[in-house]
Amino acid sequence: MGSKERIAREKAQVRKDILDAALEIITEEGCQALSMRKIADRIEYAVASIYEYFANKDSILAELTGQGYTLLSNGLRKAAAGQKAPYAKLEAMWLAYWQFANKQEELYKLMYGIQTSCPKPEVAVENATLPQQLFQEAIAVVLHAKDPESKTVRDTYFSLWAMVHGLAAINITNDKLSKDMNLRILKNALGAIVRNQVS
Repeated sequence: MGSKERIAREKAQVRKDILDAALEIITEEGCQALSMRKIADRIEYAVASIYEYFANKDSILAELTGQGYTLLSNGLRKAAAGQKAPYAKLEAMWLAYWQFANKQEELYKLMYGIQTSCPKPEVAVENATLPQQLFQEAIAVVLHAKDPESKTVRDTYFSLWAMVHGLAAINITNDKLSKDMNLRILKNALGAIVRNQVS
């Protein structure tokens, strides 16, 4: 491995360490406790050097949130690719969304402001609208709609998102419902909302 590749790999690792430390601090102490100094102390790195990777705390929050949306979007694509029928694709995508919220709970809370004092990042968040776009494209196929941005498709998306996001929030903020109950609620609501638009 050449020196350029080694340096690039080391920088990528430090960047990851910074983000991992930031998420740990937010998880353990809340967003108000996050600071460049605390991150530096946790990874045993000079504070000034943290600024070589991120301009400020807001840029760290934006990067973490963007990573969440990217991971979620990749999971949605993978779930859809495993199915052939349009409705099966849509159902698999919503199941993947619910699973992401459960497996990546701290990241999900940061992305959607659940039980966190973190402000919404002031800078642009990468891929923030991508999950909605993927869902609307899948919904348009199920509803035989030509335009994924049509009112019917958007209304259906927000109805479904409100239900699944609400279910995820219930699991985060209260005692977790059983997996069987979660899946039953999700599938029943999905079927009812889609049938309402098709009929």
